[in-house]
Amino acid sequence: MNTNDKQIARNLQFENLSTVWERRRQKIRLRTGEPVYPFGLPELDRITHGVTKGKVTVIAARTSEAKTSFALQAAFGIADKNKTVLYITLEDDSEQIAERIFSNLREVDNQDLIRGRVPDEVLDDPAILKIFESVRFLALQDYGHNFDEIKDAIDSLEPKPEVVFLDYVQMIEQLPKETEYESLSRFAQQCKKFAELNEIALVVISQINRAGAKDGRPQAHHLQGCGRLEQVADLLLILYAPANYGASSYDFDKEKGTGMEECPPDYVEVNIAKNKNGPRNWVVSLRFTGRFYKFEGWRREMSQIETSRKFQGLESGLYMTNSIRHK
Repeated sequence: MNTNDKQIARNLQFENLSTVWERRRQKIRLRTGEPVYPFGLPELDRITHGVTKGKVTVIAARTSEAKTSFALQAAFGIADKNKTVLYITLEDDSEQIAERIFSNLREVDNQDLIRGRVPDEVLDDPAILKIFESVRFLALQDYGHNFDEIKDAIDSLEPKPEVVFLDYVQMIEQLPKETEYESLSRFAQQCKKFAELNEIALVVISQINRAGAKDGRPQAHHLQGCGRLEQVADLLLILYAPANYGASSYDFDKEKGTGMEECPPDYVEVNIAKNKNGPRNWVVSLRFTGRFYKFEGWRREMSQIETSRKFQGLESGLYMTNSIRHK
């Protein structure tokens, strides 16, 4: 019998409040102002404090609204902080994942990569090769279509991954005679229990349903196929690009207090639709540079990965050998 048909084993354990508090106090003393597993976007990290071990984070968006780019940038940024990250891709293959990260990190136009217009000295950049060799970022393709496979993948690794990304949840297999809602509900519940029992941060990427794909900012109840995803998530982020729908947004220029404003095509909002440990229904304004698969603060804050690494001081123009260009 597999885990699709049985309960995850749990232990009956009662604890005195003083014992629980003593353990918690020790963890609090280890905390700093910086999140352990940040998204790498300063304003978003200030509000959410990144993803959390033992909890489920959901990143949702309509089709083709850069949720994979957002998830990949976050996953690589966490790995770049000497954390072990497993990225399970049920849609793209591992080579596509590597190409996207290269484009993002080296700021090489993805159309130049697609058309083979990138010179060898850029493709062979030793600074990038060194970074890729040092980070503990593991990509897994064609495996993880059910909970047993995901558990097997995690259990087979040593050390165990601290953060696991699943892209995307609607690709999960359904059991015979099972509806999408039933399969996703069961899977979401299994993920929550597994994350808690194994102290793993689980980040699930989700589509928005047809109702949420219409005009207007999507909400938590628009998660495709399953309201249980909203229930199990400790943190729910919903991406929205108003310009794709000819829409305006007060949040685009809220500091000026001028009301609704027409949004440019590179403007993306992240709605913190659920946040058990902080503010919710808070909108963070981001800039998405599609040709680099790259997110940054709308006012071009330096990301945490750039701040921490600064790429050994290498700053110069695009396609300069042995360099990383950043704004």
